[in-house]
Amino acid sequence: MKVEIFRNARMDNLSYLIFDAESGSCAVIDPSWSYREIISFIEKEELSLKAVLLTHGHYDHCDMTDGLEKTQADLYLGREDIFLMPKPPKKYFPLKDGLEISVCPKIRVKCIYTPGHSPGSYCFLCRDLLFTGDTLFPGCCGRVDLPGSDPKLMRHSLLKLSALPPETRIYSGHYYNGGQSSIEKELKDNPCFLSIDNEDSFINEIL
Repeated sequence: MKVEIFRNARMDNLSYLIFDAESGSCAVIDPSWSYREIISFIEKEELSLKAVLLTHGHYDHCDMTDGLEKTQADLYLGREDIFLMPKPPKKYFPLKDGLEISVCPKIRVKCIYTPGHSPGSYCFLCRDLLFTGDTLFPGCCGRVDLPGSDPKLMRHSLLKLSALPPETRIYSGHYYNGGQSSIEKELKDNPCFLSIDNEDSFINEIL
């Protein structure tokens, strides 16, 4: 499995394309404003887009997603975030905690429900790669002062992620602090993780 990273300067968003070079099957995570570059890459590499995965419904992650409709790829997102989307999709598959999406035999994506930044936020785990959207960034976590945000749920979601194997690599939704890290590093260095073991202290820290 390979990962292609697309960085958009508009809000320093990161989009990801995961693909199997042998079968040509691929999936895109949070395409938003990079969708044209993603389509160009897919066409150049002669890949077949099977799924579009949205970590959450904020516009900087899902805007212009309708530009991928011609690919006939399945769209997946949390139904709790439909109200946040600038252009709600006509057809989509709702995400569920623990759901496994098969892009191809070599690429299976596990969905992890991580509300807090938004009520329908999800992270996507593929082998040892964790795509965290705006739930977790290197050294910090996502905002919890937006419509539908909940700091207590964010705390619970971060604890959930902290239980993953330490070698799990993190690919976040923005290029904050480089955009990439690992569970091991965040457990050690991230004040929004387990280094604050009191819920009230956590809430005071991130608000």
